[in-house]
Parts: sequence; structure tokens; C-alpha cells
Amino acid sequence: MVFFRRFYSLIPERRRSEESFDSESSLLAEKEGSQDGVEIVYRSYPHYILSFLHITLTLFFAFTTVMLYINIKTAEMHNPQLTYSPAAGAVKYTTRLFDSGLNYGKTIYQGPPAKKSNDAWTALFVHGLTRISAAEAAPMHNKTLPIPDDPEYYISSLAVFHQLHCLNAIRMALWNTTLLRGDEDETEMRHLDHCVDMIRQAIMCHSDISPFVWARDPRDGKAKGISSVTHTCRDFDAIQEWAAARRFRTGFNTSKVISGDPLGWADYQFVLDYGEVTDWEKQEPDYKNWAAGKRKEMLASGQIFYENDDI
Repeated sequence: MVFFRRFYSLIPERRRSEESFDSESSLLAEKEGSQDGVEIVYRSYPHYILSFLHITLTLFFAFTTVMLYINIKTAEMHNPQLTYSPAAGAVKYTTRLFDSGLNYGKTIYQGPPAKKSNDAWTALFVHGLTRISAAEAAPMHNKTLPIPDDPEYYISSLAVFHQLHCLNAIRMALWNTTLLRGDEDETEMRHLDHCVDMIRQAIMCHSDISPFVWARDPRDGKAKGISSVTHTCRDFDAIQEWAAARRFRTGFNTSKVISGDPLGWADYQFVLDYGEVTDWEKQEPDYKNWAAGKRKEMLASGQIFYENDDI
């Protein structure tokens, strides 16, 4: 309060020295001086003016603080990515009316596998592997490996592309069609089981809250659920464009180890189904015991058939 009183009670008024004013109708001067032949008069303003200015400024600062808080919370609501992604800058939101997938609502991605539908599916995850710079990789929650023949860059794959790849493998299996990648059978049950659970986790993770509705079918008068409703979606085309701009320029030699990469991640180790390795020499015996028990469990349940099968 003292600050405002001092600030607003000393407001200068410039006037020529020969000017005069009626002392009874004017405010009292608290301090006078002169500068370059011009008299400076500091006037003391009535208390109610100071109070008004003080209240106005207080309300302004309170309003600004509240609006800042609301803006921050709004940003958190509309930008819910709690873990860093190098593709976060590509995210845009749009609305999309879903196809029903039934009768006249079928899409190019449906039906028995054929060249046209297979090409359409492949185009969805053609940029599954991306090369990202050290600056893009450094803030990631999980480390990744440098690309051996492109050591200034790191390998990455956005989850959406892996999920689409998995869904495509399930599609092929449903139609009893085999997808082959080298000697690996993409429709082998263990791989499909992995894919089903990956998609389950993705669906639960994103938890689409768009409301499905019911309507009455005029042909039979019965109420039926409607899946062709509008959703809020991330713009998939924009994410594809981001990945296309970072497509691989070399192959990825999985056996080649390099040193001296910018982030020092070249020796990053992780055992699938076991976790991140911090000291493999100490952890290896524990892992072997765990793997032996897991193999017996899978043999007993019929998930594998031979002792040397991968688990």
C-alpha cells in the first residue's frame, strides 16, 4: 500500500513558470522545483483516487494470475503427452467421422487380402523405422541405439506404426494368409499373441472417449448401436509426414557395434521380456534361472514344444 501511495501521490505536472492557478480550486502542491526554465509541480491527489487506482491494479493482477493458471491447465488438458516424444511437434488434432465397416461403410482395408488392400495396409506403416538426431533423442525417457552406418543419428519407431503392423498381421491370420519376412512367419501364434496384447494396451492407453450412440432402424423399428460417429483424432497424415522426413538413409546392421556416438548410448542393453540391463555379468545368472523356469512353464502349457525353442 505504501508503494502505491508514494507512486501515485507524486505525479508531475509540467507548466511554465509564469502560469498561475487558483489555489482554492486546485490540488495542493507537495513539492516544487524547476528544470530548464520549466517549473515542475508534484500534486497530492485525493485519497479516493489512490484507492481506486490501487483496487484496479490489484484486480488486474489477480485477473492476470487466474487467466495464466487457466491457460496452463487448458494446455495440460489438450497436450496430455506426459513423456517426451520427438514427434510431439507434429501432433495436430482433427475430427473424423469413423466408417462403420459394415455393408456400405466398408473401407479399402477390409476384405480378403489382395494387392490393392495389402498395398494400402503397407502404406500405413511404410515409415515404421525413423532416424532421429541426437538432439531429438536425448530427452527421451528410454535410450535407443545409434545407427551403425549413420552414427550421428539414432533409430526410433513410433508406436503407432508398430501397432498398425501388428493389426495387419492379425488381419492376415484371420484370412488364413501367411506373411513371410525372411524365415519368420508373421502369422505364427506367438507373434499374433504379442500383437493382440500390444493393441489392447494401445487402446486402453489412448482410451477414446468419443460417445457411441443408438438409433432406431426404420426397417425393423429396433434400436441399434451406431459406430459411425465423429471422433477427435490426431492427424495421422501429419505424423506420417514427420516420419517420412526422417526415413532411413542406410540399412540397420543389428550386429555392428560402434563407439563414440554423441549420446554414448552405443552399449545400451535390454533383454526382451526381462528388462533393462545395468550390469549383465551380475544379472545373467538370475536371467538364466528365470528363463529356465519360464521355458518349463511354456512347455507344460503347450506354448512351445522343444527345450531349445525361443521363449
